[in-house]
Amino acid sequence: MANPIVYGPALSTYVWSARLALAEKGVTHELVDVPFGAQREEPHLSRQPFAKLPAFEHDGFVLYETQAIVRYVDERFAGRHCSLRTCTNGHG
Repeated sequence: MANPIVYGPALSTYVWSARLALAEKGVTHELVDVPFGAQREEPHLSRQPFAKLPAFEHDGFVLYETQAIVRYVDERFAGRHCSLRTCTNGHG
C-alpha cells in the first residue's frame, strides 16, 4: 500500500486539515506543494476539476474536498476517530 499524497500549499488551512487527519491516525504521507495560483493549471486541474485545494490520492483513489478527505482517512485507517470529522451519525 502506497502512502497517501496531499497536493497543495503547506500553509493552506484546508491542506492542514487533511494533514492533521492523517497525523491523528498516525499515517505517513507525502505533501506535494502546489503553490497558490498553480491550482488553476495542469496537472492540478486533472486532480481537482474545480481548481480548489487540497487534492488527495491514495492507491489510485483521488478525492478533492477537505471533508471528504477527512472522512476517507477516518474510515480507511485504523485508530481513534478524527477530531476534525463533522458527523451526525454517532461516529464523531
